[in-house]
Amino acid sequence: MAIQADTSPMPTKRFILIIADDLALRQALVEHLSENEACKPVEVGTLADALHYLEQQPARTDLVLLDLGLSGGDGLAFCALLRRQGHEMPIIMLAGASSEADIARGLQNGASDYVCKPFRIADLGVRIRARLCAGANATPGRT
Repeated sequence: MAIQADTSPMPTKRFILIIADDLALRQALVEHLSENEACKPVEVGTLADALHYLEQQPARTDLVLLDLGLSGGDGLAFCALLRRQGHEMPIIMLAGASSEADIARGLQNGASDYVCKPFRIADLGVRIRARLCAGANATPGRT
């Protein structure tokens, strides 16, 4: 018996902050997320830009996709900083490192999920939807 994915739209517009310095990765994620009318992707290329966005729009971030392979900073430390600042939105780390220790470090630093590269964009979409639906009882934009 096959299990079919729930493709019903999410009830409210969900803002997803994409933090990646790889332009091709950002564009692919934006394109995929834009196909869902309930998602509003916001993209930045640096941790400094991400921090600035979160300071300016804290209530408009429902989920963060954080590429750990950033050239301009430490994604693990950034994730831990967001948690120390009280941000509660799901954070999905995207990383090339796939050892058990790497995954444990990511989760211990506050990630809600850890996705190893290379990944299938459709699989990431399922994880995003699961994280957003898990918080469906929460107020959209909760940080």
